[in-house]
Amino acid sequence: MSGLKEAFAGRTVNSGNAEVGPTRLVEYFRPHGKAKLMREQAVSIVRDAIIAGRLRPGMRLVERELCEALEVSRTVVREVLRDLEAERLIDVLPHRGPIVAMLTPKQVREIYALRTEIEVLFLRSFVRTASDADIEVLRGILAELSAAGARHDKTALIGIITRFLHHMAAVADNQVGAEIYDQLLARINMLRILSMNTPGQIEDSITSITRIVEEVAARNADAAEKALRDYTTHAGESAIIELNKEGRTEPAKAKSARSASTGV
Repeated sequence: MSGLKEAFAGRTVNSGNAEVGPTRLVEYFRPHGKAKLMREQAVSIVRDAIIAGRLRPGMRLVERELCEALEVSRTVVREVLRDLEAERLIDVLPHRGPIVAMLTPKQVREIYALRTEIEVLFLRSFVRTASDADIEVLRGILAELSAAGARHDKTALIGIITRFLHHMAAVADNQVGAEIYDQLLARINMLRILSMNTPGQIEDSITSITRIVEEVAARNADAAEKALRDYTTHAGESAIIELNKEGRTEPAKAKSARSASTGV
């Protein structure tokens, strides 16, 4: 029980400190000022704990303990677990219940391959349609990213990178692309946090993103795409290195449960 409270860093739905900035691209397309529903707050809290690694892969998520830690009803907790299962952040195993999902190197390669193609789509559309003012906004976000990188503030880095991607998607006017990307975003952010454990990875990422912005500012779509592909390839390799350090593999039961629920 105390482990969950520590994982949620004192945040509960009813404490008034659960509100955080949007962590999904499509949230930026929605009207501002609308209060988050209790369920959305609870999902954000648990999602953040999984992405940050405070809830470790393979850890059981007991409904009763989640109710007490979040200070919400069992109905809300069950809705939260359904949402997180849809995002593939948890697996629900027969006779054991929900556990934090465990990604395999194969899944990481697949995620990064899809991530790269969607980000390239955002990037090339941005280069084609962005105004000088749009590019200046991108430079401003890069400056924030560099400052967070200097502090090694992983939580801030995740939020700023999400804003960076949203800005490109919004200028490209690609809401559908953002919706598709969001199906991967939670797992991408979990892998971002993991890859940041590799020495020098944060600095390398800032250097790569700086190069991307420079090529975008020069309106050189081909060079910007190459820089982005180099960046995501290196980031994916770092994530797999960290997975291998942990000796992480997907349990056979999780594979079986996923196949049964999806039919594939």
